[in-house]
Amino acid sequence: MAKNNKFAIRLGILIFGTAICAIIYAMTQRDRTAETGIKETTETVTPVAEQPSTATQNVVAEEGENVKAYAEHLSNYNYKEGMPAIIDFFATWCGPCKRMAPGLHKIAEEYQGKMNVITVDVDQDRIFAEAAGIEAMPTLFFISKDGTIQRHVGALDYDTLKQIAAELTK
Repeated sequence: MAKNNKFAIRLGILIFGTAICAIIYAMTQRDRTAETGIKETTETVTPVAEQPSTATQNVVAEEGENVKAYAEHLSNYNYKEGMPAIIDFFATWCGPCKRMAPGLHKIAEEYQGKMNVITVDVDQDRIFAEAAGIEAMPTLFFISKDGTIQRHVGALDYDTLKQIAAELTK
């Protein structure tokens, strides 16, 4: 009988703690929305590699995101306008970022002179990360020659990165 009471007490504490965490989370989200005036939304991201190239361009064109919106931030990263690019927004503490880094560096070497490969440490350049609306790492911007941006949230393997780089540099 005493065992059941201990279990019930522990279960009650666990449920109570979870409820408190949920309340605190809801309050901080409400405060964050009130401070910024921006409501958070969940966005479904389809990897670029799974889309035909014309569909990718249409999606970006409809959203209207263009590299020119970030020109002042990119001047710090030797971005060359008119050249395709991959921008990797990463954090040093991010496991998926660390796993993707070798493949991205290999792409940078293979496509040197044909494509910009830029890495942005979100902890070191918070202003750029905030301007770009980065909320999760890694976030990749795939920028075509005309400056349109296709976003991808999450790490990609080397083969997928190579396929995207080849598509961008056609």
